[in-house]
Amino acid sequence: MIISDTKEFRTSVLSLLVYSDWLARYGTIILPEYFPSDDERKFVTWVNDYYTTYNEVPNEAGIRHGLCNNGVVDDIISCPTEGLEYAATVALEYAQMQAMKLAILQSVDDIKTGDLHKPLDRVKDAQKVGLDVSNLGMDLIADIDTWVHEELHGKRFPTGWRGIDNVLGGGMVAGEYGLIMAPSGRGKTTALINIGYALAGLFCAANVTHVTLEMPEAKVLKRYGARISGLRLMRGGSYDSEEFSRHVIKRAKATLKGSLRVISAFRDLEGIRWAVDNLASSEGHTTEALIVDYPDLMTTRRRYAEKRFELAAITRDLRAYGNEMGIPVWGATQTGRHTFYKEVITEGDVAEAIEKINIADVAISICQTRDEEKQHLGRLYGAKIRDGARGFVVPVHIDFENQAIVQKGKASA
Repeated sequence: MIISDTKEFRTSVLSLLVYSDWLARYGTIILPEYFPSDDERKFVTWVNDYYTTYNEVPNEAGIRHGLCNNGVVDDIISCPTEGLEYAATVALEYAQMQAMKLAILQSVDDIKTGDLHKPLDRVKDAQKVGLDVSNLGMDLIADIDTWVHEELHGKRFPTGWRGIDNVLGGGMVAGEYGLIMAPSGRGKTTALINIGYALAGLFCAANVTHVTLEMPEAKVLKRYGARISGLRLMRGGSYDSEEFSRHVIKRAKATLKGSLRVISAFRDLEGIRWAVDNLASSEGHTTEALIVDYPDLMTTRRRYAEKRFELAAITRDLRAYGNEMGIPVWGATQTGRHTFYKEVITEGDVAEAIEKINIADVAISICQTRDEEKQHLGRLYGAKIRDGARGFVVPVHIDFENQAIVQKGKASA
């Protein structure tokens, strides 16, 4: 079975062996037999042998010298880097699948004879294919300066709500996953916009990438504009577009240090990963905080028997991606219809998959009774804080016209 029917894609896979950290992370798991042509197979064999011998990837001069008569070298060296992330994902999944197939085929005779030890060992080895061998963990004592500093003094990413940030010691840390919980139409996107505004603001200065899976980019940007400027942008309202633009730019210059980028249409993690990488390479926008509105609308390559398992997998993947990138990730999830006017929305009210809360480091619910709704008031409830106090309440004023959720008064336990 060949890794791809298209020469262009196979060239991308061969290119990632020498122009990325692939070999350092996964080792020589891309094998020559995955490719149809002699030149491709010779290239993989030579690169794998070189890496095994010298524990480093050959440079261009070394490749040309070692494979001087190989017909694929020029294509590989001139291959554009834009598609390497996608190629890496497909190649990794392919290598894992092939390793498991090979383990099963090699075990047929052993299973017939009743010798199950060898098949089990082969399957265990196949499951290890694709593990990041460059990550060797941290030592309690040897790395104590590193992990203590990161935990106690690492950069904080505030939410903008003082009561919550105080509990978080200034905000979430890189690699953590936060979740906003609320019933339909009760401010999930508005809360995420307020968090994005705080993350890009003067006290954090992070470059924020906001992935919208529900609304067009312009609609989300309009909401950011309303939050930053304080101008109300209601459907059918009359306002001067030039005046509005000038005011947004003026306020953004005064209140933002980071940049805000809104992107849409990426409904799986690999699409988001590709977009983040492309923004960095083509636009110079290095993502330092990620917002996904909202993960329940994402899909996975793998199909699950129940929706809740898929939602849990999406949450795990987003958290792992944030940890891999060293950035905080915020998402939102919907609670059941019975929570519309519930005084306190807890983790037990999450629709479909409680696992989403178990995986999250921080979970904040937006609570609002009927009387509070009339007065544009509400409360943010700390449903979960990993390594911190939960169950606290932050009183807020909710202004959907200005897209503002602002703390009013002191937080209480």
